[in-house]
Amino acid sequence: MNVSAIIAAWRRTYVQTPPIGFMLRQQHPDAWLRVHTRPLGKRLPSTESERDTVLSRWNEVAGAVLEPRESVGVFVMDAGQTSSADGDPSLLERMAMSRISPFPSDWARQLDEYMEMSAAALWAGAIGWTATCLDELVLAAALDKMGAVTVFSTKHGDALCPYDGGIDAVLRDPLRRSVATAFGEWLA
Repeated sequence: MNVSAIIAAWRRTYVQTPPIGFMLRQQHPDAWLRVHTRPLGKRLPSTESERDTVLSRWNEVAGAVLEPRESVGVFVMDAGQTSSADGDPSLLERMAMSRISPFPSDWARQLDEYMEMSAAALWAGAIGWTATCLDELVLAAALDKMGAVTVFSTKHGDALCPYDGGIDAVLRDPLRRSVATAFGEWLA
């Protein structure tokens, strides 16, 4: 799936809303849930056990939302750093994600209120969903080493946005109710 097709799939559900967790939460509050990936909503996992908990919870929630081998779109808002200091390809490049250029102007106008957009880059890619396939990206987001991450079903539009304290989920009903029931102890 190319970048244009990923953006088109996104816009079928979210029209002009940028693929960023806090914007989804603001513009689609009735579909939104927050799932803590750490007990008591603690942020930034600091031990191996805490990182394992983040990934376990992510994969359980994602497994309830996404279908096996389903094509999922992935967006990452990047502050501009796409390569590590030693010249190795970044995670985004290893995932074969493409930089969206030009940045969609309607999204940039909305985000400009919250962040400096001149250095911002938006990356997009698609993968076939399997458990653990996004663990490296999710862990980078949980450790606050990656910009805003959004994973969404290109078929149904359901979106998951992992960050350093949990997952912002924007889901259609009845899936939203089902996820809220199944993971009620983890909800904010």
